[in-house]
Amino acid sequence: MEDRQLVAIVPSPRQLALQEMGFYGFINFSINTFTDREWGDGTDSPALFAPARLDARQWARCLRSAGMKGMILTCKHHDGFCLWPSRATDYTVAASPYRQDVVAQAAEACRAE
Repeated sequence: MEDRQLVAIVPSPRQLALQEMGFYGFINFSINTFTDREWGDGTDSPALFAPARLDARQWARCLRSAGMKGMILTCKHHDGFCLWPSRATDYTVAASPYRQDVVAQAAEACRAE
């Protein structure tokens, strides 16, 4: 390819928008956090999900202080555990001692920060 052709290559508007988003933080927090296993199989008791001091605002502050512009939260991993109370399954935070909607907490923390 000639140098003149290389100079003519520019990102599409969609590619520019993606670049301007900056970088996001990825939060992978689920029942496996409490089983110390990387891969769950959906058979762990929801009672194991029992964070003592979950602070989604701390997650958002940490990401913002690192220069990140957003948070990606794994709301339901391959094992099926849902971080929100779902009517589709009992394998959720609603069946855990925590019983709170982590997805809603994370969304609110992002709005606040």
